[in-house]
Amino acid sequence: DWGVMEEVHPLHTEHPPTHHRLVAPWCSTAYDADKLYFRPVERCLGDRRAHVPLLEYHERFHEAYASLGLPRFAWSVLLEGHEPSGIASASLDADLADHLERLERFHGHRLALILLSDHGIHYGPLYDRTRAGPLEHLRPPLYIALPKAWLRAHPRAAANMCRNRNKLVTPF
Repeated sequence: DWGVMEEVHPLHTEHPPTHHRLVAPWCSTAYDADKLYFRPVERCLGDRRAHVPLLEYHERFHEAYASLGLPRFAWSVLLEGHEPSGIASASLDADLADHLERLERFHGHRLALILLSDHGIHYGPLYDRTRAGPLEHLRPPLYIALPKAWLRAHPRAAANMCRNRNKLVTPF
């Protein structure tokens, strides 16, 4: 998945494209890619859901560099969707919503947000036993929210985004 970009050095770079990284949650056997159907629904580090430390790390990253006045790019990989029941994904909903609200308060009108999935559900009973499962797999979500000032400064990009609103965009 997206974490592989750390290993393959995209765009012909000689080093991983990151300055900081937190991989601790994915060292757990609960995230073993060979056990897709058998992963536990409860994904915790200690007594907290595994995504909580990642979201906290993400916020600390922004806070640590705020005083420099430099643009920052943060990329988080959340693996709650890699579990066939959907229960782990649902456990993320409220925490992700709170996290996005905190980012918006922190960055205000300067926040550019891209929220996406590299694929929809692609295994398990919701995929195997429903018509919607394979369709969702082929139509992963992509949400883009850009600052109004950026959109005003780039009217052609803004027009293209408006034209493509609610259009099917998929690599499949």
